[in-house]
Formats: sequence, C-alpha cells, structure tokens
Amino acid sequence: SRHGTSDNQQAHRFQRLLRGLHPQESLRPFAGLTGLLVICKMINPSQIQEAADRLWEADSRGEVCNPVRELIGTDDLEAAYKAQAINTKRKLDRGEAIVGYKVGLTSEAIQIQLGVDQPDFGVLTDITRIPNGGSMEASIILQPKIETEIAFVLDRDLGDRRPVMETLLD
Repeated sequence: SRHGTSDNQQAHRFQRLLRGLHPQESLRPFAGLTGLLVICKMINPSQIQEAADRLWEADSRGEVCNPVRELIGTDDLEAAYKAQAINTKRKLDRGEAIVGYKVGLTSEAIQIQLGVDQPDFGVLTDITRIPNGGSMEASIILQPKIETEIAFVLDRDLGDRRPVMETLLD
C-alpha cells in the first residue's frame, strides 16, 4: 500500500468514517480497498456553499476561521475542491486573474504527518504574486510559516489533458 500505510490502517480509517455516519444523512456507495463496498457520506451542496462562505468571509476579514471539516468532512476531496472553485470564481468575478496553480503536500513525510496520501492543488491569482525582489507586509500573513518549494514557469498552458513528460520537455 502507498506510503507504508497497511491495509489494516486503511481499514481502520474506513471504520472511523463509518462510525461517523448518521442515518439521516444521504449515502452513496464507494469502491474501497480490494473491491470492498464502503459507504461514504454524500455532502449536501449547501454544506459546500457554507464551507466556501466561511473561508471567504474569514479571508475578507483577514482572520482565521474554524476548520470546515465539520461541514464537508475530511474524506471527500470533491467537496473540498468544489468549495475552492466557488471562491476561485468569486476572485475572478472581482477582477483577479489566474496566474498559476499550486501543488501542496508533495512531501511524503508531510503527507504522513498530516494523515493524507496525496498532494493537494490550488489556484494562484495575480494578487498573490510578489515580483522578484519584492516585499510584503508581515501583518497580512495570518499564520506565517516558511515552506521551500520549487516553481516552474511554463512557456504555455498545458491544457486540460494530463501532460506526459515529452509534452513538458517540448
């Protein structure tokens, strides 16, 4: 199994998920480990909107907010990315432009530390860009941390299809 996670550990994660289900919640089937059928929560669209609103309002006020995991859970990536898409659209609607994309949690050690098994992705807009030699006010950073990352500036967009190495080297 990936990242040294045993089938037993993965089964334990699913057991915790199942214990968290409530009969009144919508359920949908999910193909889990080795073809087992596991039931996962189906997130209500209003919960996704509420999560996006909470994050948007906190960002607008320059404050941290309570985690949105009680609204959308910790196992539904689709719900998390839908909340992100709502706020990306809001940014575009107010005139920001997409200048790139960010891949986070790329280190296996960090993924293990945070209990995830894959990177996450985000959108970068023009207001987040700091030019070489530029500076920013420390007061606008809520929880400052230093994270070393490698960035690539590509000559052109990759498009919607998953790129292969030959495409990237072109």
